[in-house]
Amino acid sequence: MYRLIILFLCVLGANATTKLLAIFQEHALKTGLDCLSEVDATMDDLKSIINHDMPTTRAKMCLITCIHEKFGIQDANGKMLKDQTIAFLDVLKDDPPYHNLAKDHFLHCLETVSETDEKCTIGANLMRCIVVGGNEKGIF
Repeated sequence: MYRLIILFLCVLGANATTKLLAIFQEHALKTGLDCLSEVDATMDDLKSIINHDMPTTRAKMCLITCIHEKFGIQDANGKMLKDQTIAFLDVLKDDPPYHNLAKDHFLHCLETVSETDEKCTIGANLMRCIVVGGNEKGIF
């Protein structure tokens, strides 16, 4: 099973240009596999999320939310968790400018994404903010 995961990561991560993208892909694959049955999603849905395709279906929206929950970025009600998000980014501390850029961007998203929607919508909107802005800022 782990060989399959490593092979899958190598195929998906072949074009990974940043440390954060590689970390996301690795953790999203591991936790996403657990989430598939929880949210009735498919392996294709997980591949799409790992490739940073914006979630357009209910299954993909709930899948990214489940992944966020397992990362500690969102709780079971969809609330975004600032302290755990900052802790998630601690793996980047060996590169202070990059770490600060990523942290500032993630915190911006936590502050601007509305938490009044249903939890899967919150998760999808959070992903959209993180990925779109992250691409613009060179984080991904």
